[in-house]
Amino acid sequence: QILGDDHPETLRSANNLASDLHALGEYEAARHLNEDTLRRLRQILGDNHPNTLRSANNLANTLNQLGDYQAAREWLEFAQGHHT
Repeated sequence: QILGDDHPETLRSANNLASDLHALGEYEAARHLNEDTLRRLRQILGDNHPNTLRSANNLANTLNQLGDYQAAREWLEFAQGHHT
């Protein structure tokens, strides 16, 4: 409410929540939140920002748990390829 939906700190919290959902085995909920958060981070902070790369890595881990290995690999390669 105070910072807004697209503030970097709000998005960091959303990314953390997605990680918590993943840890609880709530993979579909984690995937949806990760996808939304990653989309926003890419728009606001860009592809090379550490928060964006962390979110891409988290999405890859969740997709892996869901058995979507190709998409997981693509996001992992994105995260590793943009690491500075």
